[in-house]
Amino acid sequence: MGDRFLVWLGAGAVCAGVTVGMLVGAGTAFAQTESAGEGGAKTSQSANTTENNQDSSRDAPSAAPDARPAFSRDAAKAINAVKEAVNDAVTKVVKAEGESDRATVAKSNGATTARAEPGQRAAKLVNNFVAAVAPGPDRKVVVERTRHTDPAETGVPVEAVDAVETESTNVKIATTLPNRDERETLFAPRRSNITVATPMVAQPQAAAASPTIDVPPVVSAIGTAVFNLISFAESVFEGPPKALPGSGVTVTRSTLKIGDQEVPADWYFPDTYDPQSDTPPERIIYLQHGFLATGVFYDYTASYLAKSTNSVVVAPTVTSNIFATDGMWLGGDQMHQAVADLFTDHNAALLTSAQDAGYGQDALPQNVVLVGHSLGGGLVLDVARYIAQNQADGDSTYYTLAGVVMLDGVSFTDPVPILEDIPDDIPVYNLSSTPNPWNLFGTMDYALAKTRGGQPTGAQLLGSWHSDAMVGGNPLVQFGAYLLTGYGGPANVAGSQILAAGWINDMFAGTEASGFYGLPGSTITIPTPVGPAIGLIQPTPGPITSLAREVTAAFFGLFSHINFATDVDTTQTPVLTTGPAIAA
Repeated sequence: MGDRFLVWLGAGAVCAGVTVGMLVGAGTAFAQTESAGEGGAKTSQSANTTENNQDSSRDAPSAAPDARPAFSRDAAKAINAVKEAVNDAVTKVVKAEGESDRATVAKSNGATTARAEPGQRAAKLVNNFVAAVAPGPDRKVVVERTRHTDPAETGVPVEAVDAVETESTNVKIATTLPNRDERETLFAPRRSNITVATPMVAQPQAAAASPTIDVPPVVSAIGTAVFNLISFAESVFEGPPKALPGSGVTVTRSTLKIGDQEVPADWYFPDTYDPQSDTPPERIIYLQHGFLATGVFYDYTASYLAKSTNSVVVAPTVTSNIFATDGMWLGGDQMHQAVADLFTDHNAALLTSAQDAGYGQDALPQNVVLVGHSLGGGLVLDVARYIAQNQADGDSTYYTLAGVVMLDGVSFTDPVPILEDIPDDIPVYNLSSTPNPWNLFGTMDYALAKTRGGQPTGAQLLGSWHSDAMVGGNPLVQFGAYLLTGYGGPANVAGSQILAAGWINDMFAGTEASGFYGLPGSTITIPTPVGPAIGLIQPTPGPITSLAREVTAAFFGLFSHINFATDVDTTQTPVLTTGPAIAA
């Protein structure tokens, strides 16, 4: 502001000098005229004529010499010099960098000059300051707080951009300079259109995020060794996959590439599918095992689903090693994204694995239902979220997702935001057991009731336990699972398979023909060969169950800021966080 004041103070002083000079010159000329009489008048007239000629032919080389007295010529020159100085001062105030040169401005005021402009550095400072503070006609000012954003759109072309750097932000002020006809209104008060872009780092949720703690390498190494030992022991006792006797289903094992990993995958083909026929199956089921389990643990369940729904079933085995430093484990977000990428036309990994297992067609069915038990239920839920998001973004290469069925599903991350990202037209059901520690005391049922009120969300089998939906052909493994997680009786075991198959057929057909649905608080009956199983529709949890769910949430909250995937950039990809935190 001080530079601008000095400019106008200097202009005022020059104008005062012009006034004094004009008064002195006029007084002298008047005295000369009075003393010379008529001759003096003629002299004065001659001087005026000569001055007019001089103004009209200043630049002509053959201009006639000035016949005026020396003091008159000196006064005229002084006046012209002062006028040029005033024009220069005003021009420097209203002009900015990049406009037409000073000669154009001088010509518009009736005079020309070729004199070099002194004080370029000071003039540039004044121009920058005036361009920043003086509102111009139809000018838009855009204040940007990020360095890599698109230029602001203005009503007229932008002719100059002046950047002002501060300690915390990069502020760009884009101004449109007025033309010559608009200078008279340069300082008229106007309303500016200001747009402020706020950086993402300033968002409250980002500021409130707590730093994660990386697991020490020695802990990851020890934990990985323990999980590898468990996997080896399971491989010794589980044996090869077996189809359910009498189901007419054929099972074959191959490998499946998920992301950058190759894992075992068991493929179940119903007898209605002939690999040599020209009529390929129209349905595919992806079946994911739970924590510390493998695909073989579910070979009878997979056989029943393949037979009852006339679908090709694939059951891959992925690691449960929570210390996988790349996040590619059963509960890792990186694994979930890689599984979602399997169901795209541009990824041939699933088709290659099926063909290696004996599939004789050139394409897999494009209609898929995702099924997962325990933590595998959390995986398929997140996979459905990624498929839905990519389809919403315009990716039409994904298979048609008919629905999601969780078999007593759990998630190590909050399932509420995941469910909110899945469209309501994609059915998501949970076939749950009585609230117990293995299903985190009904956390998934609680999340479904919270996010999908008024819609079918599944059922809870009365008296059922966590492993009732996990049925395999190895009696030793099955006994160990029941011993560890509980056994709900033969009716609940059979009822879980019948209920899941009925829901899956409804999802593929887009109907509710099975009838396994009801209003919240009601019950349904599932007939089985060994007696009926009772399903509860969104039962109200008791105070003990609610308290246990909150305590579980607090326990998992202790691990919410631990980063187990230490080779993954935590600023780009979410790390393992608390799951049932919604209960609290």
